[in-house]
Amino acid sequence: MTDVNVSRNDLNKENPNLETQVKPTEQRENLTKESVQTQWKTITSKKKRPDNKPIIGSSASCNIIKSAPKKAHLHVYRLHPNATGDHLEQFLQQKLSDFQCEKLKSKHPEEYSSFKVPINFDELNKATDPELWPTGTCINRFFHKGTKSTPQT
Repeated sequence: MTDVNVSRNDLNKENPNLETQVKPTEQRENLTKESVQTQWKTITSKKKRPDNKPIIGSSASCNIIKSAPKKAHLHVYRLHPNATGDHLEQFLQQKLSDFQCEKLKSKHPEEYSSFKVPINFDELNKATDPELWPTGTCINRFFHKGTKSTPQT
């Protein structure tokens, strides 16, 4: 590889606009507060999206169709590893009316059991009362992962 000596005059001949070009650092140094403020626009208001709240029916006179009961899903965990859905159902029959128990795969099945329990929404306060459950049992609202559903006809 050979060394090439190039002078600034040689570069100016190749690119005559070289002297007039301003480096980005020089541009930043030349900015003043007033020039920066003139470059920005002030937004006064954004377009608001319309509320997409559902309309909830209230007619009691319709006999052809009925609404489905509103459900709340609970995640009941930290039960004994040998606990089954039947054990939990026997326990809850004395306290709640309409429910089902579905055993879930626990992260550590040798340490505890987990269940998904859908209940009537009206009984949510009763079901989340700590006095209802045995000591050490944990109860949360069940988190549903967002899944894409296909429309049914």
